[in-house]
Parts: sequence; structure tokens; C-alpha cells
Amino acid sequence: MTDRPSAGAHVIVQLVAVLDERTCQQLRALLRDDVATRDTLKPAVYSLAGIATLIDTLGCVPTIEEYEHARTEHPAWPHHSSLGRRYGSWLSAVNAAVKVTNDPPSWGTPARTQPQRTYSRADCVRAIKRAKRAIGDWPDQREYALWQCIEADICRRTGALDRTPPSQSAVRKRLRSWPDALELARRLARSTPTQSP
Repeated sequence: MTDRPSAGAHVIVQLVAVLDERTCQQLRALLRDDVATRDTLKPAVYSLAGIATLIDTLGCVPTIEEYEHARTEHPAWPHHSSLGRRYGSWLSAVNAAVKVTNDPPSWGTPARTQPQRTYSRADCVRAIKRAKRAIGDWPDQREYALWQCIEADICRRTGALDRTPPSQSAVRKRLRSWPDALELARRLARSTPTQSP
């Protein structure tokens, strides 16, 4: 057998990010089966497994730097840029890993089983800074919304519901608009560059 993934494996990997929950469940079952050990599927499965391992270890969306650091111990994991090309972006690759490896399935279910919390301005700024750290740049509204969904799902998976970040609409309501929220987060980041998000 060769080390090159089959055309079918490439198709599966590219479609994971847009699959419905039932199909993801079926794919999880397939990957648990012995077919997951075939060399032709190894690169696709391993790329998601690496991200999933970091999610389970860190309890949050892993940054590119965290992934690359872990990759030094797991050289078979693909480079983050390969994942970005395969899935469209780093965040989309993380999203695919969460969807495929989430067991029991909870994607798309309400993030909170407790009363909805009210977020302060500081909570919103911290969340934007966390998203920036995970994404590698200041997020636009779409990127933040995707990051928030992924992070909320990870919080649900780990039971850390108190770490669930505010939704994009909650940030906009608290800080007037998305541009205002980003400007405040940037200004505070410049004034306290040594503090972590």
C-alpha cells in the first residue's frame, strides 16, 4: 500500500465541514471500524485526530502555534497550512475535528443547560482576544461566530459551561457594534501587551 491518500479520502475530508449530524455519526462509526487503519485513510484521519487530541488536552480551540508545537512530537501530523488548504482555514479544520470526533453528538444543541448568563464588556473583550489568539488575527464577524460555536461546543464537551464565550450578537449588543468591539479589544491589547487573553 502507498502512503498517498485515495481520491475518496480527499473527498471525505473536504466534505466533513459541511456534513449534517447524522452523516457525521455514520462517519465516526466508519472511522472506528477497521477501515480507519488503512494507510490510504491515515493522513485524513490523523489530521483530525491531532486537532482532536489538542482540543481534549487544552479544553479550547487550539492555536496554530500550539498545534505546531505538538506536531514536533507527532511528525506524521500534517502542517497547519496543509490543513488550512484542505479545509479552507485553520478554524474550519478545527470545526471539522470537533464535528467528527464529538461523542456523544451535541453539535447544534443549545450551549447552556443553565440560565443564560449576562456578559460584561470585559467578558466580551476577553472573548474577542481569545478568538484572535486561536485564529491568529483579529476576527471578522463570521470568523468570531464560527469560533464561538466551536468554543461553545468544546465547553459543552468538557463541562466548562462557565467558559462559554458570548455570541457575536451579545458582543455587538454590549459594545454597540462589531467595529467598536474590535477597536476596544485592539486598544486594550496595545495598552496591556504582556497579559494573555
